[in-house]
Amino acid sequence: MTEQHPSGQNSTAVTVVGLGPMGLVLAETLLGKGLTLTVWNRTPGKADALAAKGARRAATVAEAVAASPVTILCPTTTRPRTASSTPPVPPSRAARW
Repeated sequence: MTEQHPSGQNSTAVTVVGLGPMGLVLAETLLGKGLTLTVWNRTPGKADALAAKGARRAATVAEAVAASPVTILCPTTTRPRTASSTPPVPPSRAARW
């Protein structure tokens, strides 16, 4: 639910978990619309630019989800990857994790 203020700004708090290509654009758009934004990313440095613009950086996923009534999840893989890791889990198996 979105509450309208006299200024026309939305007061809804939103959390974005995952700041890959899609999550970053969503987070920037929400922040630009004046929403209260909390962000979390597995690589904390990806939140630096958003935090500098006023987003709240959560220390954990649990903290991020608890911060807002709306959470948008934008994972880029189903598990952390390194240069030597195997390919990501196929979508048919991802629901089991």
